[in-house]
Amino acid sequence: MLVWTGVMAGSALAYFTRLADFAQRRAIVPVDMSGVERVDFVCAGSMLNAINRIEAQRKSVQLIGVSPIVRALLLLIGISPRHFVKKAQ
Repeated sequence: MLVWTGVMAGSALAYFTRLADFAQRRAIVPVDMSGVERVDFVCAGSMLNAINRIEAQRKSVQLIGVSPIVRALLLLIGISPRHFVKKAQ
């Protein structure tokens, strides 16, 4: 599982490069975002683009443990509710 933490801002190229590399070896791409404090608007757009590129390869991205405020922004940007998975208790 890929784990993201902290504040995600700007194009966040390092995050999405790692995501693309991680996705190459998997049909289902789980990303633990429970440690992400904040995502800015530019980064959310970059995340949508990265997810769309992965899904164009017939792969599935799962965003796990996303905080309610980050989830709200990502939904607003256009990331589908089907991408969000609650973290196992």
